[in-house]
This record gives sequence, structure tokens and C-alpha cells, in this order.
Amino acid sequence: MRYLLLIPLLLGLAWMPSREASADEPSPARLRQLAESLLDDRLEVALDAAQALRFLGSDAAPVLPELLLALARELDPHTASLHWHPDQGRLPLYRLKVIETLETIGPPAKPAVPLLAAQLERTGRASRTALVRALLSIAPDADETFDALSSLVATGRWRLHASCAGRVRRWVEAQGARAAPMLAGVLERGTGKDKAWAAKCLVGLGPIGDAPLLRLLARDNYAWSKLVIDTFVEAGRMPKSAVPAAIRLFAQDSFDGDTEAYARAIALSAKEAAAPLA
Repeated sequence: MRYLLLIPLLLGLAWMPSREASADEPSPARLRQLAESLLDDRLEVALDAAQALRFLGSDAAPVLPELLLALARELDPHTASLHWHPDQGRLPLYRLKVIETLETIGPPAKPAVPLLAAQLERTGRASRTALVRALLSIAPDADETFDALSSLVATGRWRLHASCAGRVRRWVEAQGARAAPMLAGVLERGTGKDKAWAAKCLVGLGPIGDAPLLRLLARDNYAWSKLVIDTFVEAGRMPKSAVPAAIRLFAQDSFDGDTEAYARAIALSAKEAAAPLA
């Protein structure tokens, strides 16, 4: 009989975790309070609200209209200058927290994409990192995201934090032939590993990717020529045994910038490359 008396107690203990989990969800009243505080004239109050919303993640979705207003909010220069984040260039910490909140909300925050894309023109590596992360988390396939990131990559302004740069590379690679112009921009303005990555991606696109590679080859620069030749060899587009003969052909500088002739030379076998082009 005494064991039967323990059943209600055990049932109560089993129910307690679920009640505590539901208590973690913000109430409608709490969300309304944060929404109002987010647009408070006192920036310290607004900043606290932005920080609180950031930790709510997807539960902050009902506050999306106020987050959009906060993202577009213009701060007077004096007030804003008191709230620059030391690692965020000229992006106020307040706005940074709003962007991070939108990122955690994810796809439901798609109405923010045009504003995020427009703000990507800001300088400062960390500022761009926050905006790019948000765009890739919310709507990686949106036209505004494509236009904004294409411009960023093609103009060489995509120096981002390492983890975000990796996400941008994967996004570019997923664009297929549409990535050719931005990869050509990296090939033109990039350095070191970025240039080698762009060359590898371009050679995988076939003829549409060959053109910028051959233009680079025609510039009579040994380092760039070696990069292009190595890329074609690694892609199986040129036999390794043909490399010495091809280099001799390129060294003759007899193509006069004719990319079609360079394309023909790249396609030669070792035996054919030993003879002059017809």
C-alpha cells in the first residue's frame, strides 16, 4: 500500500523537466517588451534588447518587423560613435547584434535579405563576415544574396574570418557556370591560395572557365603560367609529359596573346607539343 502512495510523487517528478523546458520559451509579453526596447531611443536599452533576442534564436522570429526597423535604423553620428565594436569596423555593436539575431532565426528572416545585402558594402572584415554569415544562413539561393556575394568575391573584397571564407568558397563552387565571372575576378585580383582555388574551379567548368585561364596565361608571367599549366595537368586536361614542350612553346611568345592558340597548345600531347603549331 505504501508503494502506491509513491506513484503520484514519481509522476510529479517525471513531469517537472517538461514544465521547466516550456518555461524557457519566451512569453508573448516578454517578446513584446523586447520588441519595444529594441527601438528605444536610449541605445543602451536597445542594445540590451538586441543581445537578449540574439540568445533566443528562432524563438525571436515574432519580433522580425522590429528587427527590420532596427537594421535600417539610422543613428546620429555622435551616439553611434560611442557604440562602435572594436572588431567590427564602423558597424555599431547594436546593429551587429541585430544581424546575428537574424542569422539565428534563419530562413524565416528572409525579408531582411535586401537590407543585409545593401549593408555588405561596408568596409571592415568583421562587419562583412557578420553580414555574409547571415545571408548564407537565411537565403543562400536568393537573387539578392547572389548579386551581393558575386560583387564581393569578384572585386576581391572577401577577406573574411577563416570559417566564413570557407562557407563562401563552398557557396561559389555550388553556383556552377554562374560562378565563372566571380572566379575570373579572384584570378585577376586574388593572391596565393585564392588564385589557385579560382583556377581549379574554373578548369572544372570547361570552355566557359578556360577563357579567363588562357587570358592569364597570355600575360607572359612565369608564375601565372605555371599556375595555369599545373591546374590543367591536375584536372587531367593536359598530360604531364607535355609540360616541358608546352612551356617551350609559351616561352617562344609566338602566340601574340591569341588565347585560341594557347588553348590548342594546352590540348597538345607531348609528341605534338615538340613540333611548331601549324
